[in-house]
Amino acid sequence: MTPARFLATVLGFAALVAIAIGCFTAVIDPYLIFDSPRRPGLDAIKPAVESHEPLMKAYQSERARARTVIMGSSRFDIGLDPASAAWPASLQPVYNLGLIGGDTPTGLRYLRNMLQLDRYSDEARVLVVGLDFELFLSRPPQVVGTSALGTLEDGLSDPGQRLAVLADGSRNPDRWLGVFKDYLAATLSLTAIADSVLTIYANRDPTPQLDMEADGHFSEGRYRHEIDRVGVAALFYRQDEATLRQFRCPKRSLEGAGAGMEAVRQLLELARSRQIKVYLAIAPSHAQHLDLLEQLGYWQDFDDWKRQLTALTAQAAASGTDVQLWDFAGYEPYATEPVPARGDGTSRLRWFWDSVHSTTVLGDLMLARMFERPQSPAGYGTLLTPGSIEARLARVRADRQDYLRRMPESAQVAARIVAVASPCAGSR
Repeated sequence: MTPARFLATVLGFAALVAIAIGCFTAVIDPYLIFDSPRRPGLDAIKPAVESHEPLMKAYQSERARARTVIMGSSRFDIGLDPASAAWPASLQPVYNLGLIGGDTPTGLRYLRNMLQLDRYSDEARVLVVGLDFELFLSRPPQVVGTSALGTLEDGLSDPGQRLAVLADGSRNPDRWLGVFKDYLAATLSLTAIADSVLTIYANRDPTPQLDMEADGHFSEGRYRHEIDRVGVAALFYRQDEATLRQFRCPKRSLEGAGAGMEAVRQLLELARSRQIKVYLAIAPSHAQHLDLLEQLGYWQDFDDWKRQLTALTAQAAASGTDVQLWDFAGYEPYATEPVPARGDGTSRLRWFWDSVHSTTVLGDLMLARMFERPQSPAGYGTLLTPGSIEARLARVRADRQDYLRRMPESAQVAARIVAVASPCAGSR
């Protein structure tokens, strides 16, 4: 065989292998890029969502048809189910555009990417936007977020390249390059091959798995598995440890909230121009997390943040935006559900998976309250306006004092977590 013929044979074989690999990964479609059919027992569950959700939702959201869009971090990504019966029929179908660790500027970028599609000029009518206090605090630049379940990676390429719009809403001239990178990496990279194999394995494993559903909902499967494996208290402890690591040393500042507040302002302006109704919702937290914020010295910032949001919302409403701001971050009975003791592997909570991630059961109550459904729970959630904000803040403080009296052991957990933590660098 001549050298030229040998080289041609090798290259031909390599091309066939590449084609076979590309077909395999495209059919399994672990990142939901190609919209391949999801086959039960083979690839219906997509566990790669844990590390590639920004990639998945960039493409999945463009295929979705929705009258209502959910935005926010993992708290709403997990806690609000687009398929819930709590949604009024007039607002369905619903798509969950939430992202693990997703702040408001990131969510706004993804929303603009959806709205640039012609069909959304008539379809999108309601936004439900989850707001996390912690994501408005200034911190070192990051592209990843952490949760009790692990780490969020950026995806296979810069999400800014793959979206059709730039951060200011203008057209992205380099999108073709981002899409090309994604397609190439999603078919021929070692990561895609490994995730395709893991996808098949996960679909044959009876253990509950992470998954992204067709409506964008981040499934609760892993939480169920983790609780079965280590218990509720362990998940609470891990989330509290993550909060401690992120927000204790150095202490963050609300003065750096300008980017977040500006993104909220731009979102409300976009909604006004599109005649979209907006429900802003301050995310619920378990009392143990609220106590931890107080122990870390953030309570005054927490109150001031709510005041700033109230003022911004009132200003937008006066300018013609149809918007409501709801506060679910208080010491209502749902948030004070006792956490099982360490080592208790059988007890379960109804309202929370860990100290910041609520169940869809609580999410349904939030929806019922905001949309004034018949099953709306009395006393849960407060509509914040300039006339109600101070009374609400005083009510939360009073509820906290009542909680401290009624459940002193539970209330001491956050204090113990902070007390045993290593000193911050440079402290005495």
